[in-house]
Amino acid sequence: MSKEIIEGNKLIDIFMNPKHTIFDYWINWNDGHGSLSHVETLEYHTSWDWLMPVVEKINKTKIPDNKFPANVIIYRTTCHINDDNQILVETASRGSLIICVWEAVIQFITWYNQQNT
Repeated sequence: MSKEIIEGNKLIDIFMNPKHTIFDYWINWNDGHGSLSHVETLEYHTSWDWLMPVVEKINKTKIPDNKFPANVIIYRTTCHINDDNQILVETASRGSLIICVWEAVIQFITWYNQQNT
């Protein structure tokens, strides 16, 4: 697994689960049992079952200085994430639609985190 995929999956996991603590290659699930998992067990880049809940959370995420939440649009071979009047993120498939959406999610979370710091 490439460093880009590992770092992207870690970013998504923190967005989805703010209570998780991620070390270099380990995730502390903070479930009260001291459970640890290796970051390579994260499947956001290969599984729609993992990625679609992220898309749903983004669709409910309020955009700073805007009264509307983000809107994820997956259409043919592209993925756009918009607010009510502009495209915030736009990616095109390079052979894999799930990677296209995964990249858009990464770009959105990076942008969103910058807006909220």
